[in-house]
Amino acid sequence: MPDNPLSNRDLARKLLGQKVVAYRRELATISGGALAGLFLSQACYWSDRTSDPAGWFWKTQEQWEDETGLTRKEQETARRHLREREMIEEKREGLPALLWFRVRWDIIVDALID
Repeated sequence: MPDNPLSNRDLARKLLGQKVVAYRRELATISGGALAGLFLSQACYWSDRTSDPAGWFWKTQEQWEDETGLTRKEQETARRHLREREMIEEKREGLPALLWFRVRWDIIVDALID
């Protein structure tokens, strides 16, 4: 490994790659903590990219973990906080059953304004 800090920074950036998850601290404040805020940030990202006119999108537990680094237990905790605050809706649908999510933008706006 190079001793030059600039070289180490460049090497670290290469190792990290281009994949970045945008995290909005404000969402952590209104959603029950950093885990819920991270989950909600990523849900907002996918909500903007769904082709479903009602805003539903699905993700597997493995996809959430790959994208956010949140373990199954952390995801469950984050989802519980978000459901309790009505910031996301969930439904199971299809064969095999998929877990679908929808962001409640109206609730988020109200929480941000309060």
